[in-house]
Amino acid sequence: MRKLARRWRSVISLASIPLAVAAAGLAFWIVRVRTEARVLTQGKSAYAAGEWSVAANLARRRLKSSPGDVEALRLLARATARLGTDSTANALFARLGSAALQSEDLFLLGLGLSRRGQAAQAERAWERALAIDAQHAETLEQLALLYTARNRLAEAAVLAERLSRRPGWELRGELTLGSLRSELNDPSGAAKVLRQALERPEFSRISSERASQYRKLLARVLMRISKTGEGRALLKNLLDRGPDEEASWLLSRAELAAGAVAQASAALKAAGSYRKLHPLESEPGPFAGAARCAECHGEIFEAQQASRHSSTLLWGTELAEMPYPDQPIPDPDDPTVSHVFRRDADQIRFETHAQNEVLHAVVEYAFGSRDHYASLVGADVRGRPHILRLSHYQSGPDSGWVRTTGHSADAGMGRDLLGKPLDMIDGIQRCLFCHSTNPTAVLDRSGPESSDRGIGCERCHGPGALHQDAVAAKFRDRAIINPKHATAEGRLRLCGQCHGYHRESSLPHTDPFWIRFQGTTLPWSRCYTQSSGALDCTTCHDPHRNAESKAEDYTARCLTCHSAGSVSPAAMSDPTAPSHVSRRTVACPVNPTRGCVGCHMPPFRSEPIHATFTDHYIRVHTELRTQSLK
Repeated sequence: MRKLARRWRSVISLASIPLAVAAAGLAFWIVRVRTEARVLTQGKSAYAAGEWSVAANLARRRLKSSPGDVEALRLLARATARLGTDSTANALFARLGSAALQSEDLFLLGLGLSRRGQAAQAERAWERALAIDAQHAETLEQLALLYTARNRLAEAAVLAERLSRRPGWELRGELTLGSLRSELNDPSGAAKVLRQALERPEFSRISSERASQYRKLLARVLMRISKTGEGRALLKNLLDRGPDEEASWLLSRAELAAGAVAQASAALKAAGSYRKLHPLESEPGPFAGAARCAECHGEIFEAQQASRHSSTLLWGTELAEMPYPDQPIPDPDDPTVSHVFRRDADQIRFETHAQNEVLHAVVEYAFGSRDHYASLVGADVRGRPHILRLSHYQSGPDSGWVRTTGHSADAGMGRDLLGKPLDMIDGIQRCLFCHSTNPTAVLDRSGPESSDRGIGCERCHGPGALHQDAVAAKFRDRAIINPKHATAEGRLRLCGQCHGYHRESSLPHTDPFWIRFQGTTLPWSRCYTQSSGALDCTTCHDPHRNAESKAEDYTARCLTCHSAGSVSPAAMSDPTAPSHVSRRTVACPVNPTRGCVGCHMPPFRSEPIHATFTDHYIRVHTELRTQSLK
């Protein structure tokens, strides 16, 4: 019996060996899994601490033991992107797949695209990131900067305001927002947010140079809203720390506004050549309104008021002057749809009748000009703005109502029969920027400039209240922008704010799309690039009057540079010729004395808006047969 018991104990002991080994293996495996899991956790902690190399190494270690770990792959992609190795990071993000990308992934993907100059793709990535997480701070900051560069200032301001509410990002958001509100002609809003930013403890930790710039910006906007005393105190405090020509120039304006002419003269002397170096910088004072300009500049004022610049915006009672039809207008593309204009007291109502549905809008603005092309903006029953489906054109004796350019012929499918919805935040701001003196004044119905007809004097010359003070005090600096004192490039940039295209496009320079954007196309011309800074918009156009309508009116201007016989045709056509050849080069070998515009700046007809535009990309048009114009 004892032998049997010993035998069974021996058997059990032998059987327990593999069980023990298995248990030990299981324990080792559990420990290893837990260890590898901790590796990923440690990697994420390193990433959160900004230790990108450590995070990348830990992610690689995790992927070595578990190649299918998606989170380890994501961590490696993120850390690699933070280290600036964009091509490798992009390949890793591609392995994750577009559908799996999170807001942080999209932000980093956009950052890499931006570093490679692919701004449009970066914009799309960042917009996707905010669609997933509307509060992702770094995306808010970068997209706000990109929108600012593309002149989408109101949209950028919305993002900056959201950034200013993110914990730890308040200062950066407020400084960006203050700058944007200043650019948007909202000095009150800019002053409020900049005051708040400058009072934050962390403001003392930014560089002294940046701090000075924001203090000067605050002084500017305070002076714009007539808080001259506060602005002057800020500038004097800044100048106590050392000389600063910009601060002295601003102080000269503050003293001038306060009536302290002697102190203003002293500050202006300390400003040195600041104004000369910044001839297109707006004066830090309030608007005066174009009507005040007529008191001293009557002839120029009358000419400008008779030009299309003054009729670029119709609103209020001027809307009633549009030639609204008395009968319904059939839709240009859908015969089952009609549009009706109704006069209702002091309002113009636009109705779209589609089957059993009637859509309504109250017309608020007309952008364009009555004798050319005008598009209407109206608010629907919910207050949402739309660019209405019909626009009015006038081309000589021919006139009528047509589908607004940019609207689809099959609007019924997209339910845009009333018109295309317009982004209230930025769309109207962008339209008003080029169709009024000050968009903010128009939207708020406030300020003397809100009474201007379309574009007034201060749209190009800047706020004029300080100019009036300077004239009254016989101050030696007239305190107004005079584009005549700017460079040709500066004047072109000023005109190009509205007569240029400010978004990316892959279209070739010869595409007809560009014809409408003269401020963009003129610099592509050899006439411009080789003019040694002598050619700009005002070489041929008086900005206070409409452009001459006859092509031959411009021939004399062409011939001031292209005088016959001075340089050989071969030298003129040589792309390697030195830049001085461009001045007073030989006129066209086909016809040296006439027909310049017809061959080198031909007109192009835009059927959608029934208008003709002149091509300002001056060149030999190979698509046209070269011949003398009779």
